Amino acid sequence: MHRPPPSAFTASMSSQTHPGKGLSPPQLVFALNEALKHTAYSSLVTSDQVSQLHQDTLTAFTAISEWKNSFALINRVPLDILSLIPTHLCTQKDRFRSSFVCRHWRRTFLQRAELWSELHLSKGEDYVKTLLGRAKGSALDVIVGPGVSASITTLLSSRTEQFRSLCFEDNGSEDIKMFLEANYGPLPLLRTLDIFTDEIDPVINPPSALLLNRATDLKEFSFCSTSKWFPSLDCFAFPNLTSFDLSANPHNRTLRGAQLLDFLEASPMLQVVRMEIHADIQLEDVPQDRVVTLPNVDNFSLTVIIRGSVYGFAAHVSCPSASSTNLVYSANTKRFKEEKIFPPSNLWRRIVGQYTRSPLEEVALEIKGVPVTACKLAFRSSDGSVLKLGFKSAAFIEHWPDEREDEPTHGPIFDKAFGDATRIILDHPQVADVRRLHIHHRFGPSG
Repeated sequence: MHRPPPSAFTASMSSQTHPGKGLSPPQLVFALNEALKHTAYSSLVTSDQVSQLHQDTLTAFTAISEWKNSFALINRVPLDILSLIPTHLCTQKDRFRSSFVCRHWRRTFLQRAELWSELHLSKGEDYVKTLLGRAKGSALDVIVGPGVSASITTLLSSRTEQFRSLCFEDNGSEDIKMFLEANYGPLPLLRTLDIFTDEIDPVINPPSALLLNRATDLKEFSFCSTSKWFPSLDCFAFPNLTSFDLSANPHNRTLRGAQLLDFLEASPMLQVVRMEIHADIQLEDVPQDRVVTLPNVDNFSLTVIIRGSVYGFAAHVSCPSASSTNLVYSANTKRFKEEKIFPPSNLWRRIVGQYTRSPLEEVALEIKGVPVTACKLAFRSSDGSVLKLGFKSAAFIEHWPDEREDEPTHGPIFDKAFGDATRIILDHPQVADVRRLHIHHRFGPSG
């Protein structure tokens, strides 16, 4: 029988893509035995031949181990099912670990490009290059942390067509601007933009054009900022945006209402709007009769903390198709001794007209806490849509409080909340049509 030379033996082993291709187990043993005899009976054995034999032996043992491993029940699972295992792992670190279980798993997982599409740029250039190679042409989820080098930014500039989502974590405004200007597009797949930061300073050099202006199909935009100066939304415009989440807590406690209205007006396809603003929304430069209509919004939520401008801003927005509208004012309870909890009559009638479309059927008043820490009014229309007004003590903004406190049941805050709620109910243009009225005061966990 023909005896393959060592180099041919090595080639036959390395050409295998899985057990069953190349040499069979008996052929492998025979080939290795022939190679050993050839070296043993050779009159002149060189160092290179010994090295080659050593390499051939290692290759053979590796192949035999793979064949043995192939009989494990888990490795008899079809490849299309086996490749789903990493998709159920919580972190990218776990996915990396799974690729080192065995060669069979590694080969299977590396061939599935979409498993490696999450890029954390702060992990360095070698990491990014490795994952870009594995991801091939798959859609990319890019996470931009602080301190991303210019070389990494340049590396990605040729891959913008693959961007599916873009997330900035703790970046300064200049860093964000530089990254977006360097990766300006095209961005046909970009659907999600998230910006989370508490380190934004004023942009020294404002962008010369709209940022991400080629991301025409962006659907979700989440902006969370606790910077000293709230960054301008004027540099963004997404005509097909469907979901907008804003959380702003500027240290100077002010936010221009005009820029927020401009952004909403430039996003006519919005369906969900959630805004939590820890500041006074300045409306001095907004004409009294300006109203931004969002015809497709189904869920509109606005919480203003510390200052009572929630209703003033809400009066400049109209969501005629909303099934759920939630307007919440939060502040220290001491402020309620001087300010109205619910909107004045003129704003209230305007809000009713801009957020409801069907006859009023039900009103529910709920007052919670001892002393009062939250108050909620819900107006339900015949079509099932709900308009909610409320206030929460700033200390309980995360949830409705249920804790019992050793304070009098009734007091100035309770009387003010109940009286102001009564005024709002009677001021509703359709109060005569109400069929059901619920009043509930929760003193503690038992209700």
